[in-house]
Amino acid sequence: MCGHSSPSFVGIVIVFLSFSCSASLFSEETKYYFHHPENNFGSDLIFNPASLFLNGTFDILRNNGRPKNIYKIPYRTGVDNVIENLTHPVQNIEKYGWTNFVENEVFNTSLNPDKMQFLPNYTLHLIGNSMQYIKLAEWYQHHQYPYPYLLSLATTLGYQFMNEVIENWDYRGANVDPIADMLIFNPVGFLLFSTDWGKEFFSEQFPIYDWSGQPYYNPGNGFMENAGQQYSAKIQFRSASRTSFFIHWGVFAALGLSYRMKNDCSLSVSYGSISYHLNDHRDGAARIVTSLLKSGVGI
Repeated sequence: MCGHSSPSFVGIVIVFLSFSCSASLFSEETKYYFHHPENNFGSDLIFNPASLFLNGTFDILRNNGRPKNIYKIPYRTGVDNVIENLTHPVQNIEKYGWTNFVENEVFNTSLNPDKMQFLPNYTLHLIGNSMQYIKLAEWYQHHQYPYPYLLSLATTLGYQFMNEVIENWDYRGANVDPIADMLIFNPVGFLLFSTDWGKEFFSEQFPIYDWSGQPYYNPGNGFMENAGQQYSAKIQFRSASRTSFFIHWGVFAALGLSYRMKNDCSLSVSYGSISYHLNDHRDGAARIVTSLLKSGVGI
């Protein structure tokens, strides 16, 4: 264990989460921004707490850097190391280096692929995961569960923690990725999407959609297949236009066009990059994980 804990840092995060939940709990807003119970197809049809938990927890298994057999995951090591880093963020960031932490996990203007770890923090944790936090709360609300936002927060934090556990794998030491994800970007995203402005902007002005996988377990080999969180956005060129600018991200990052046909189905074509393998290497007392990318076309 590293030194003393950082109660003030973690305490701020807890206050942020409590504020986010309380603001939503006492809101009289009944409009559904992201949950669409009328949709009886695709990702919306199977969306529920279990599907979100599986997609979020096992998302990293899509990359070839991790085996898909869920019985061979070193859960105990991952749990211990993630807790160690989350409860001692300052000490572990110091091992990694504050400059490295800011440049790699928060923001930089470099075009170096090895320094782009911060991009998923914005697209996945700040925006995607936070949208799903509200969507799940609306799901709980629609199904008349008590305290829907508290239930959504518990479910969301649960799968995000398990996601970090599996990403950590068998590593012991300074791992700043869960620090950035769970103590910075997720809380800020929860607060953003708990505001009326955030919900309206990302559901109307810049509408984003949950396009996650349909996970299933293969008992023959112990594999968790097709689990992963994916998102899309469509921005119409004109209010009455059938053609939209199309963005798809998750394990992919693709841009293209989408055409809405007369039956309300859409045909989308995009081009971008696919993360197909994880590079796990050490930098002094800390670990750096980067993705190998290749180009791809999606239809």
